[in-house]
Amino acid sequence: ISNTTVYPNPTENAINISFTLAKQGDVNISITNAVGQVVRTKQIGKVVKGNVIFNLSDLPAGTYYYKLHPGAEYSSGDFEIAH
Repeated sequence: ISNTTVYPNPTENAINISFTLAKQGDVNISITNAVGQVVRTKQIGKVVKGNVIFNLSDLPAGTYYYKLHPGAEYSSGDFEIAH
């Protein structure tokens, strides 16, 4: 996974995650809160370049973590929600 971009960070209502894979494949994306609870998931099929927008307006302010999982490898990071 390369060129992973998460913006805006911090965010108020939505987060945009874009990425590029080395080869075409299915990608699972999950967002967890600070205690590890999964609060959002999406699966995207057959992509090389992807762009996903998550609506987060119903979540409380705080630190959250994303994980992109296209098979055996993964990319992860964090972002802030600031209402």
